[in-house]
Amino acid sequence: MLMNSLLSRMRLFILLLLLGLVVNTRSQVFIKGYAPQFKNTTFDISIIEDHLSNFSKPIQRISIDTNGFFRTNLPLDRITKIRIGNAVFSGFMYVQPKARYTIDFLSQNEENIKFSRQEEIEFTFYNLDSTDINYKILGFQNWMDTYIADVYPLKDLNTEEFVTRIMWFKNEVNKEYKSDTCSFFRLYRVYSMGQAIDNLGFLGSPSPEDKYNLYLKNRPVALHSDAYMDFFKSFYDQFVYTLEPTISNKLFSALVNNSIKKADSLLSLNPFCTNPELRYLILTYLIKQSEYNKFLPRTTIQTNLRLLSQYNPYLKQRELAKNILEKFNRLTIGDEFIPLYLTNGKDSLRIKPEKNKGIYLHVFDPSKTSSTAQLSALKKLYQQYGKQISFYTLYIDTPEKDEAQVRALDLISWPKIGLAANDPIWEKLGIVKYPQYLLVDQSFTLVASPALEPTPNNAYETVEKSFYQLLKP
Repeated sequence: MLMNSLLSRMRLFILLLLLGLVVNTRSQVFIKGYAPQFKNTTFDISIIEDHLSNFSKPIQRISIDTNGFFRTNLPLDRITKIRIGNAVFSGFMYVQPKARYTIDFLSQNEENIKFSRQEEIEFTFYNLDSTDINYKILGFQNWMDTYIADVYPLKDLNTEEFVTRIMWFKNEVNKEYKSDTCSFFRLYRVYSMGQAIDNLGFLGSPSPEDKYNLYLKNRPVALHSDAYMDFFKSFYDQFVYTLEPTISNKLFSALVNNSIKKADSLLSLNPFCTNPELRYLILTYLIKQSEYNKFLPRTTIQTNLRLLSQYNPYLKQRELAKNILEKFNRLTIGDEFIPLYLTNGKDSLRIKPEKNKGIYLHVFDPSKTSSTAQLSALKKLYQQYGKQISFYTLYIDTPEKDEAQVRALDLISWPKIGLAANDPIWEKLGIVKYPQYLLVDQSFTLVASPALEPTPNNAYETVEKSFYQLLKP
């Protein structure tokens, strides 16, 4: 009896395990791509975790073969926006469970590849299924953009006709997609039209009160929808300046005193903040924007983001605050340069203050000739200034290096370390191109990023000019 019971349990366990494998297989997303300009390199695939900070979380690294092809499987169980590319070139697409994609990844600007300038790539899809989210979004977006472009001249010439045409379009959209049951696509349509049409500001267009009641007041907060978040950001942009002065002053005081609950209570007095879950998102956005509008001191912003990441009653919003805090902590000019301890599992590198010495930090990609071309000039600088200024190099490491990459790395006789392309240090240091240089003065303050390079710029300036200013008595 006991043996039969054990056998039954084992069969049930195996059945559940097999079902789990089937479910996992069914949720796989298959992507096959062609990137001939990036042969023998790697791309990273990241999920866009939230659309307030645009924080992307790396989930996979893929290799591009000698012919420029790559392929991968992603275990995703819902429609997700992903980023594919490297630190300089990347593109975005939506993926949905069980789908198969064939894409081209081609830069339209050869000069950008040569000089490693950041570029967003637009993918070309092949044999895209008509039920796929990309097919739906691209088709709808093209329809809406074309229609608005055609009727827009009527906005000032014949307002009544313009309004009639707009209402016709909205009705046609509702009829066309009446039977579509995809909630993600429905959100995209609703908020894309709200953003593109209702924000045109024509006579008779919805007032802010109308838009709040229609799109935000009683609607679920859709953090996963980029269209919803774009509308949200537009509606609440610089919202702090729309508050009554007495309320904004009290809000400032509450945040300085690190009282999130008090700040929430004050915001609740505003007619555009009646939805409690939405209100916490508004508060997060208001604090985020304070970095640029100087509404709050930097330390106050950091403290309140940390509090929101820990105590926001809406759990999904805690991650938003963490992501914003991560980006907020990016080094900027004038910041104290943080001591760094970097490791890749084999090697390690420590960068810390040294008495009476500045730092010249070199970041490059040894697989790009535009990066390695400056190494000879950099080596001469090191020989001349190495006793007065500390040189360090961080580079993008790859599993396999060709002879040219090995030779390039051998030229560097000062401390260096290779790190993965998706290492968070690149975001922390604000790296936007390769090569890039950062200059830190003797008081361990970041004084230039990007700093001047070893080779002359268009004004015939090199970093020697900065060294001279740094070292003069």
